[in-house]
Amino acid sequence: MEVETPILGSSVGGASATPFVTFHEEMKAKLYLRVAPELYLKQMIIAGFDRVFEIGKMFRNEGIDASHNPEFTSCEFYMAYADYNDLMHFTNHMLSNLVKEFGFQPRHGSVDVDFTADYKKLEFLPALESAVDCRLPDPDMLQSDESLKFLVELCRQRDIPVTGPLTVPRLLDKLASVLVEPNLVQPTFLTDHPMIMSPLSSPRPDNPHLAERFELYACATELCNAYTELNNPELQRSTFRFQAGLEDPESMLPDEGFCTALDHGLPPTAGWGCGLDRLTAILTNNHNIRETISFPLTKPVASKLSSTES
Repeated sequence: MEVETPILGSSVGGASATPFVTFHEEMKAKLYLRVAPELYLKQMIIAGFDRVFEIGKMFRNEGIDASHNPEFTSCEFYMAYADYNDLMHFTNHMLSNLVKEFGFQPRHGSVDVDFTADYKKLEFLPALESAVDCRLPDPDMLQSDESLKFLVELCRQRDIPVTGPLTVPRLLDKLASVLVEPNLVQPTFLTDHPMIMSPLSSPRPDNPHLAERFELYACATELCNAYTELNNPELQRSTFRFQAGLEDPESMLPDEGFCTALDHGLPPTAGWGCGLDRLTAILTNNHNIRETISFPLTKPVASKLSSTES
């Protein structure tokens, strides 16, 4: 079932991103433009709608480059009684058929990119360890100060610049973006991220410090992010508190309203999100997301009138 969820809200969540902030004069309240519809869509599942999706605009106060625009269109869906393994199968099947049906022939440089094959799977930490050629801290130790110092030194040794607050999630993401992701040309599922990077994901039954999560990469670009949803309200409150303690503008803010909804019971659920502008760029061999957006954000140009008056 297709649904619509709010674009303006008094809280922000569903993705690790810096939000745009505005102010409601009548309510005298600070409001946020949504960075993702996830928390609302999961509340629809709680309300009894077993399968919901939304296609709409997201807003993230971030830089502009070949794969990012502050305003973009995404598709998110949530499916009760499924997990991330089901979504990997679904993603592979859907994109394979999409490419066949429309005759897309995506390429990365001189390399043909085959979306019709079975997609490779790589676990996040082993893939990163292979790239840095050393052992990383165990997943259960990633919240420690020692792990933070280790990752900072790892970035320094490899001349990898890191901006913003130095946090373990940010450093792991940066290391992977520089050392792992550029090699993922053929469609590849990067799976089982540390829970410290995945505050809305359900932990793996065999390792509570790893998440049942995957990101799909192709042409060295992230296309999809999906996971088995965390449905334990107390664990969700705990992960929100940890995120708040990071003092990172991209961290998720605690949302007690969502946690209260979880108290009523979220069935086993899997959720999936995809930036449609970016996917379109990849499939149509456009090397910049701007080529798939009618009016991409650009820097304002000073008017001639202003120049004359000054």
